[in-house]
Amino acid sequence: MNSFTTKFNILARRNPWWSSYIVFTEMIKDKSFTKKRLTKLFKELVDKDDYEEDELKQIIVFFWTLLINGKFAVKNREICSQRDERSRFV
Repeated sequence: MNSFTTKFNILARRNPWWSSYIVFTEMIKDKSFTKKRLTKLFKELVDKDDYEEDELKQIIVFFWTLLINGKFAVKNREICSQRDERSRFV
């Protein structure tokens, strides 16, 4: 088992309420992968129930685009700040 898979499994155990899709998303932040490696890891680690098979290509392209443009962290910060804004009214 490679170190990415080991760390993935550790993160999944620490956060049992997260889907494998979310764990994968957290794992690839601030990393660099080839598109081939990203696809292989996604297919290997993410439960088939977490995505539709016909959406696989779109998901990989989305992740790849965020990774190569360096926008992954920025996008997540925007989402978190939006979530924080909404939570103030709850």
